[in-house]
Amino acid sequence: MEAVMAIKNYRIYQKRRRRLAENLGKNGVIFVPGAKAVARNADIEYPFRQESGFLYLTGFTEPNALLVLRGGKRPQSILFCSPKDAKQEIWNGKRFGPEGARQEFGFHQTFANTDIEEKIRECSDLLCGCNVIYYPIHRKESLRVIIDSALGRRKEHRKNILFLDGDRLLGEMRLRKDAADVEQMAHAAQISAEAHKEILTVVHPGMTEIELEAEFTYRFRRAGGDPCHAYAPIVATGANACTLHHISTNAHIRSGDLVLVDAGCEYEGYASDITRTFPANGKFTPEQRAIYEIVLAAQKAAMTMACPGERLSSVHNAAALVIGEGLMRLGLLKKMDLFKAVRTNMHRPFFPHGTSHWLGLDVHDAGDYIVDADGKNARVLLQGMVITVEPGIYIQPHTPRVEKRWRGIGVRIEDDVLITEEGNRVLSAEAPKEVAEIEAIMKERNGKRRRGGRLKETK
Repeated sequence: MEAVMAIKNYRIYQKRRRRLAENLGKNGVIFVPGAKAVARNADIEYPFRQESGFLYLTGFTEPNALLVLRGGKRPQSILFCSPKDAKQEIWNGKRFGPEGARQEFGFHQTFANTDIEEKIRECSDLLCGCNVIYYPIHRKESLRVIIDSALGRRKEHRKNILFLDGDRLLGEMRLRKDAADVEQMAHAAQISAEAHKEILTVVHPGMTEIELEAEFTYRFRRAGGDPCHAYAPIVATGANACTLHHISTNAHIRSGDLVLVDAGCEYEGYASDITRTFPANGKFTPEQRAIYEIVLAAQKAAMTMACPGERLSSVHNAAALVIGEGLMRLGLLKKMDLFKAVRTNMHRPFFPHGTSHWLGLDVHDAGDYIVDADGKNARVLLQGMVITVEPGIYIQPHTPRVEKRWRGIGVRIEDDVLITEEGNRVLSAEAPKEVAEIEAIMKERNGKRRRGGRLKETK
């Protein structure tokens, strides 16, 4: 795994570490492990991707590293990383090494990761007098062993130490994006949105789902996206779109199909998450258009609620009300009191998922959705948070008591939304989603194809 040698302004990460140190208090310490290189089989490794919380605080992209941060007015940051090794660097690329990491990333101290326990014990002021230690309790049991070993014989001291979940503490900090976060996320969304727009000129009946997925991968990588996408793309044709996490197959896209594509690139660790649905031949059927316009109206209603002071539940409820009313209007749901229908989840067979999730360094980003211990109070949206807004309608092929003409239609529309002081900003707005715009782009595509010779369609 070759180190990324282009260093951004490390002061961004220093500032984040200082903020975290303030939350730790003068007697708090947090251990934040980076990701390890993982073998896929034999001597082949999976593509390396740094652990998100560690990346957020350090910008350091080498595997097998550990950050230790002591809070207080004069916080201390210590990085443990792989030592310089000329032989290994011939195979896997240059390493910063402890000295290079200290100079380039602004840590107070850096050490090789070959004897972490001993070095922590030698840093007498690091754990001396601390009363709270944070570490990722649910992910790293091995780290607790290292911490206990570093504490050594201080049994009485250990009894007075409170061990808390570092993931939750760091997740709260990551929930509200700073300017650097927003810049990276906006660029990730732009790359993805442009790919979604371009794909309307590429898709055609006869392609397979896998071929279309490859077109996205090509565009993401060509535009500077990371080797690992934000998530495995979902490319689903026809009734496959009714499977929420469909895995692309060799199924051919047919002329009358809707195609649902849920695909987002990752840019320097930051995720985008966009879904669009469009007709393979460039023209919605009346039934497809009716369902699509309900979903689009639901998304627009949800967007109006995505603003400071509102709850995520309000975003979802706005979408659910529009979908419930639309399904009743089409006869797909029995007519009844709309608010009662949504309150009792009558729409769930057609709209089985939530409307939003956090977005950031992870596609389902860090941060709690409920803020009270009793689990009743949903979090209020605040400036700097980023969410998805993604309503959908999915009519399974064998749904009972539904006319055949509606069956097998699956539609989802998803955008990335930054909560701003005034309301919100749609980071993925460049990806077309209005019916007229989609059909116009695809009509122009079809015209060019006719002038250039007809494409052969496979079954």
